[in-house]
Amino acid sequence: MSRPLHEGPTTRTPEELREQRDGDAPDATDEERAWAEILAAAVLQGAVFGGVKAAVERGGATATRRLTGTWPG
Repeated sequence: MSRPLHEGPTTRTPEELREQRDGDAPDATDEERAWAEILAAAVLQGAVFGGVKAAVERGGATATRRLTGTWPG
């Protein structure tokens, strides 16, 4: 059975939302999740990953300059 692209707001209880928040991002193939829920989780996860990666790389470059006097790259 096919599902519509937009299902409207979810009807989860507060307890279910808390459990979801404490877990990992939903899988893209999870049939029980709406499109908006999957895409929002993926965007948020990507933004967090990108921010952490940039902070680690910048910290490493700053430490390299302090130790060697030159900016890496």
